[in-house]
Amino acid sequence: MSLNCNEINLILSELDITGTFIQDVVQPGYDTMAFYTYKEGCAKTVLVCTAQNSVRINETRRKIPKNEKPLRFMEFLKSRIRGAKIVSCRQLGLERIIKMELTHGDDSFIMYIRLWSNA
Repeated sequence: MSLNCNEINLILSELDITGTFIQDVVQPGYDTMAFYTYKEGCAKTVLVCTAQNSVRINETRRKIPKNEKPLRFMEFLKSRIRGAKIVSCRQLGLERIIKMELTHGDDSFIMYIRLWSNA
């Protein structure tokens, strides 16, 4: 089941990850990513999943298992965005796309998350 635009807006407002720092990135599978974030004494794990029939973005308190063999995309993200600050996180219009603006020192990044299966 996919999230609709109203559900995505509600989830993003409840997550309140604007201003947080990304401490680590874990990718347990090809369709799942976890971002360990920290802001003012509050640590959150944000899970993004695009698996068939379980597309979601949510906070989790569970330990996310690491893949036995590190995946290339996770290693790429770790090298670019670990330690980055999330300047903004919002949904693009009424689409199921999230735009995250990140800064890391003098560098700026934009990361798009498409919330539909096989994204």
